[in-house]
Amino acid sequence: MFPVRFLSFFLLLTLGVAQISRSQSNSLKSVANIYNVLDFGAKGDGRTLNTKSIQLAVDAAAKTSGTILIPNGNFLSGTIFLRSNVRLELTGGSVLMASPSMKDYIRHNWGPSDNRTPWHLLVADKAKNISISGTGTINGDGSRFWKKERANAWVNYEVNGDRPCPLLEFSQCENVLMENVTIANSPGWTSHFISSKNLTIRNLTISNSLFAPDGDGLILTGCSDVNISDCRIATSESAIAVRTTANSGPSERIAIRNCILETMGIALQVGYESRQAIRDVMMSGIVVKNCSRILDIRSAEGGILERIHLSEVSGQTNSGKPANRIIEIDLNELPDLTRIKNKNHPDFGKMIPLTGKGAIRDVSITDVDVQTDGRIMMAAADGMMLENIFLDNIHLRYTMIDNSLALSKRSDTIADYFKGSMDLRTAPAAVAVKNINGFSLDHFRISWPVFPVPDSWNLLKSDNRFLEPGWYKDNESRIKSGELKPTFKAFWGKNVKGGLLELSTVRASEPGIGKTECTGCSLTIRE
Repeated sequence: MFPVRFLSFFLLLTLGVAQISRSQSNSLKSVANIYNVLDFGAKGDGRTLNTKSIQLAVDAAAKTSGTILIPNGNFLSGTIFLRSNVRLELTGGSVLMASPSMKDYIRHNWGPSDNRTPWHLLVADKAKNISISGTGTINGDGSRFWKKERANAWVNYEVNGDRPCPLLEFSQCENVLMENVTIANSPGWTSHFISSKNLTIRNLTISNSLFAPDGDGLILTGCSDVNISDCRIATSESAIAVRTTANSGPSERIAIRNCILETMGIALQVGYESRQAIRDVMMSGIVVKNCSRILDIRSAEGGILERIHLSEVSGQTNSGKPANRIIEIDLNELPDLTRIKNKNHPDFGKMIPLTGKGAIRDVSITDVDVQTDGRIMMAAADGMMLENIFLDNIHLRYTMIDNSLALSKRSDTIADYFKGSMDLRTAPAAVAVKNINGFSLDHFRISWPVFPVPDSWNLLKSDNRFLEPGWYKDNESRIKSGELKPTFKAFWGKNVKGGLLELSTVRASEPGIGKTECTGCSLTIRE
């Protein structure tokens, strides 16, 4: 049964965000004055630089709470600063194209991340009551900023010098609407909202290369009262990410609904950069394509992550990269993650000390039906505990089984990220959990592989430094045929205190191996 405390919270969150969306829409639709960029000297020929003309239109519209109209055509531009009380409207045949020349971009700010730059195509800073709408396209012309070749088919492109990243940057904004537009070919991060509130993002399409460097889709950093719905996002890294930093404030009251997410990375990411609290996040009606993880919840820098709910998920984890996950939750303590390594960054070498220990608690995940070769993994580092993790109606459909033991061969320094949990990460089980107070898994189903593995399922075809060299590459035919197939238990646990584990409807992947292993556990297990 779904916990009552979760139901009451999500009802209030849904009603509150819906009210924000309605009031936001009404205020923005009242805009009347139209400023066509052609009237300010812009030319949609794909060659003329229109930065000055478009900025003049924006500044004029700001005086009358007007609409900036970008008509049919290809309008090349550098940095544009949006103002309060304006609406940017792109018609169906219009393209706002990012200039390939960095001299056309105006420095804004660096921010805390190495992969974020101080250059952007659209910037809104301390702006209120703004919108970007229409059925046109914002094109970042990403490949102009990358090296032409990749080392192999499974790695991202490398950056070739500076680039606008994020393509769209909203800082300390309020009452923002983004709807119907397409954002394509971003050079890096696509759209970033930081320390902003009352945001509605709906029917948005993001269409990026699946191998763009740092190609995140929507990133929310320290944002509140956010409604994201009916979006289609294809990109290389996190499709939608909710984060905080040391100076951003919390991220809270966020609803993500009815979205189709395709990525070679993480579909839904909560945490990662998490110096402040992240709470009251509801995600539902999610369809995933490819992806290495559907949901990643992570606190490693002292953030408190609480009241997070995911429901109604379908699709597959089939990125072709190693170590696919259905869901991963990780509580750790790694302050060095924020050390700036880019020598051009003004804070190069700086590290912000932790303010306290992080926590992840009150997480519910329900109604998940996915095709995969990976696992559900949830762990806290030794000396820390996850709290109140609830899973219900989970169906895992295995096309093949991941080689979990390959992770033990890691030799790079990033293995420190897994301190205290390598035993869990190498545990051969569909669900592996460690260090949890209050854990429930009910209505659990597993469909084990039926060989051969279909050709449509991605297998890693190149060596990868994170794994035992060559395991996938050297054994592809044997893996596809089922001749070589690692075995999985249904469940592996360590130090799990309190709760219910219902395993009567599942079995291990092969006869003769136990379906359950739980060390130092004190919970009700029904086999």
